[in-house]
Amino acid sequence: MPDAVTTAAVREAELRALLRACAPARPLADGRLTPIEGGLSNEAWRLDVPQRTWFVRRGHPHADRLGVDR
Repeated sequence: MPDAVTTAAVREAELRALLRACAPARPLADGRLTPIEGGLSNEAWRLDVPQRTWFVRRGHPHADRLGVDR
């Protein structure tokens, strides 16, 4: 079973790939990502780039199973 550090690294790599796949977000893909703990169903990240700081939220892939209707 993967440890928490490995899992976090995989989640970060997945988020960077998603940012690179979106043309307007591509310049942000190499910024510093810091996970924000505490969400119940979404992943939240602080994204720091030289010009500003962003908040990135990645929805749970199975929100419908959790009873969330977005």
